[in-house]
Amino acid sequence: MANPAYLNDDWTNQVGQLGALKFAETARELILTAPTPFALAIGGRWGSGKTSMLRTLMRALGGQFLVHLGGEGTAFEEHQPPIDDALDPSKNKELKKRLKNVRTVWFNPWQFQHEPNPLVPLLQEIREQVRYQFLRGGAKQLANLVEAGIQSLGSLADAAIQVSTGARKFEVFQRMSDTLRQTAERERRESFSQPVDAQRFFLQFEQAVRQVLGLRAKETNDSARLVVFIDDLDRCSDAVVFALLEAIKLYLSSRHCVFVFGLDRTHVEKAVAQAGGYTDLEAAQYVEKLFQTRLHLPVPDATQWKTFIEGLLAALDIRQQAAEVELLATLLPPNPRQAKNYLNGLKLHLTIGPKEEPRRAILVHLLRVWFPDVYELLLQNPKEVLEDLMHMCREESPGDTVRKQYIHHVMENPLMADTKADPKTVLDPRRFHALRAGAARAEALRTFKQQFSDTFPTVADLKAHLI
Repeated sequence: MANPAYLNDDWTNQVGQLGALKFAETARELILTAPTPFALAIGGRWGSGKTSMLRTLMRALGGQFLVHLGGEGTAFEEHQPPIDDALDPSKNKELKKRLKNVRTVWFNPWQFQHEPNPLVPLLQEIREQVRYQFLRGGAKQLANLVEAGIQSLGSLADAAIQVSTGARKFEVFQRMSDTLRQTAERERRESFSQPVDAQRFFLQFEQAVRQVLGLRAKETNDSARLVVFIDDLDRCSDAVVFALLEAIKLYLSSRHCVFVFGLDRTHVEKAVAQAGGYTDLEAAQYVEKLFQTRLHLPVPDATQWKTFIEGLLAALDIRQQAAEVELLATLLPPNPRQAKNYLNGLKLHLTIGPKEEPRRAILVHLLRVWFPDVYELLLQNPKEVLEDLMHMCREESPGDTVRKQYIHHVMENPLMADTKADPKTVLDPRRFHALRAGAARAEALRTFKQQFSDTFPTVADLKAHLI
């Protein structure tokens, strides 16, 4: 028996299928025309497609996704999934000319978050990826100039080891004895971490960028730019987030540089507050000052989302009637990663569970994914818990038993309640952020409760699907 097909969580360059084509075209033009230095933040929640958008923009600027194979120098492998025709530079002669002096670099700080200073691996990645792109292009006319810039980036990476950024300096010095602290301070005075030398570091980086872009001394070209894409920043520890932002702000924010971040604003602001010792308001202002523009990924409309769900079902070889497809498109939040995770599990349970009435499997698996604690209670005591669950689905009062009140608390969304109370005054911050993340599915939750109540009137209807 062949193994059933399942979906991975790989990114895609075909963002048009989720209604983000115009967004990508606009963002690309912004990257190419904004006066440098420039920093752009592309926001979105976990799984919303930030990596796909950043990869698409890099490809739309003529860049390649390079998989580092280890070793020294040019040990890379190219990976190019298909891209929407409207974004493909190979099909636009005018765009290809504009991209002549544009180089792209991909940096994932999550892969280097145990490095003492995130500035070091960032500079190393810029150097190695630029070197690969130059050698791959086969150009000889500016070889000496570009090679000088690459060598300069290598020297800066070595010097950056002694550059203090963000909270890292504080953490290191706090743990040192007086003698070691004095020694470290003397070395620090001799390194790039002093104001004058920090300025020299900045100027040397700017000169290196000009060289790798092929710009000779005193030559001006406002269209020449190094575009650095930074993804998964919101996966890093608070200290790494703050240190990297500080390093870019202090040392790399120079002419001809564009930094494009994919991030969850809430997490980054929290990290800055925690690692930098700021209040929530100060952290929000700190992040606001870092970016000249902040964009949020568009949410696909109902038709686009339904088409996307149909494509995932076809890839999984799940044959559903139109009514089931409509139900899935209504219930699943417009988040590609969450949809893939849910449908992978649904595929498994359709394989091992009852074959009749797939609508029941859809609803039970949604309960299993959204409210695992309630599902666990159902496994332990199906009859009584189903009665309490029906009480909840009919949108009645929380009830007079502890279990009814618990189910009501788990499944209801207090942010949607008709109340004038500020949720932050009655919820701890962690709970508040979790509820805010789920606020968008309020309509889907109402649909789910109605469908669940109509589909499972008795425990006998439900038991076969409790796996």
